[in-house]
Amino acid sequence: MKKFIFIFVVVIAIIAVGLYSGFIPGLSININDETINKDEGKFSGVGELIQPENRKGFICSYKDDGLSESISIIGKIELNDYIWTSSMGSCRYMIYGKMNPWDSWEPLSVPGQTSMYISNPNPGLFEPPGGIMTGGVTNLDSYDFRLLGHDYHAIRAELWCYINHNILDPLHGHEWRLMQRDEAHLYEGWGGLYLPTGDDGRPRSTFEIGETVNIRVKTTYGGEVVGEGKTWRVVMYYPSDKGGAEFKTQDYGDNVDTTFDFTITNEMWDPSSTNEYRIEIFNTLVPRGYVPVYTIDILSSAPSDVSFTAPTQAEVGDTVEVTMSASTSSSDIDIDHFRYDVIYGTSDVLLPSDPLSPKWIIPPIDADASSNQATIRFTPEKESYVTIHSVAYDENNRQSAHIKTWTLWAYGDSGEVPDEVIEEEAGDNDYGGGHTDTWYPWDPSGGNWEEINELKINWIGVLISFLIFLGFILIGFIVFKEPKIIMIMAIGGLIVAILVYAFFFTNIFG
Repeated sequence: MKKFIFIFVVVIAIIAVGLYSGFIPGLSININDETINKDEGKFSGVGELIQPENRKGFICSYKDDGLSESISIIGKIELNDYIWTSSMGSCRYMIYGKMNPWDSWEPLSVPGQTSMYISNPNPGLFEPPGGIMTGGVTNLDSYDFRLLGHDYHAIRAELWCYINHNILDPLHGHEWRLMQRDEAHLYEGWGGLYLPTGDDGRPRSTFEIGETVNIRVKTTYGGEVVGEGKTWRVVMYYPSDKGGAEFKTQDYGDNVDTTFDFTITNEMWDPSSTNEYRIEIFNTLVPRGYVPVYTIDILSSAPSDVSFTAPTQAEVGDTVEVTMSASTSSSDIDIDHFRYDVIYGTSDVLLPSDPLSPKWIIPPIDADASSNQATIRFTPEKESYVTIHSVAYDENNRQSAHIKTWTLWAYGDSGEVPDEVIEEEAGDNDYGGGHTDTWYPWDPSGGNWEEINELKINWIGVLISFLIFLGFILIGFIVFKEPKIIMIMAIGGLIVAILVYAFFFTNIFG
């Protein structure tokens, strides 16, 4: 019985924290996707507010521009009686978003103010069309927009109208009245390609003849069908110096976590080629990003990984100098060149599919080596993380086993940020592929870093932590009963409760 009580309390605490933090699925945003229509005077809202086709959900950031499917808000008003006792003035649309189940609805677009997440500004106050007919439905002006990124997981739209319930008293009685309210889910629309890891746990990008390669494929929600009910497509291409034709194509459905498999054959390694195969992911037949893989005859003969000498921060407009170096497996040969690229973004996103994408600073190119190293220069033109990807080729045209990256923060007028703000992104990493770039990563220039160590009260966290503390005390009373043990349990419970709150309900530990 004692063990049962102890296990019960611990399990309840773990479940509560897991549901809140997202480690355990099941805590989802509840919405009402049926439009709530109100009667005000002789006017009433009617039909669905969110369009097109009474949609209950929209896919976010599933194309290369980072924008969602188009959302249309079209208010509909009906006049209910031939005897007019009320009048309608201006109307307005109010758009709200919700990121998490425990969040309140956050205004995203209201007259005079539109969030950066909304593509089109709020239309402000507008007049209903004249001639609203009794018994007929009148469509108001539409508000069309798309959302940027996929931070928000639900959207709410409201139509408010300025109603006077007594037309015989035109100087009084006008009030803003809610006429329609509708909600819809916002589904994440990213896909990912991830390199396999070796026995050392590191993602590897170079594979020798005879190896079978399993590229991990993860998808969320897709757009239009690409074939046989599938919404995602992965295509592998031969090296560009071999014509760049398709090597293999495979289609996938929504919300899968599976692999894209192939075996390295003798014909796939050529000492005169880059041996760089490109694996690309498509959504709605739009290329969303790619990861490179390399072939080699003997993996043990590969040169070392690239090492970087580079800053972790640089000012926008200044020239950044980065030195890459590597060594070979034999003293008889040297590093011939480095193949590298530079993008706006972090090290956990796919490389842009479009060679003209504005995310490129330097598309893939070779830098000749001298004394086993090469120095490159580039100039960031906007505030963003900047990442260099690089592999080294020796004089026998064998390349490094791993793609190495270096990430720095390019800052603007706001100046440098504290090192702890960018430490998770900046510096060197093994490149393991990543997800389609949904938007820009969190922007340290926004000033939020000043509050990075500020302890803000999270009342749900306080409640869960208190229940954990109380659970330890109850265990002491019920199981052990001795005052000294109860005191020890209380102190232990307090420590556990503080740690749970600090790790799961504050930003102290990231």
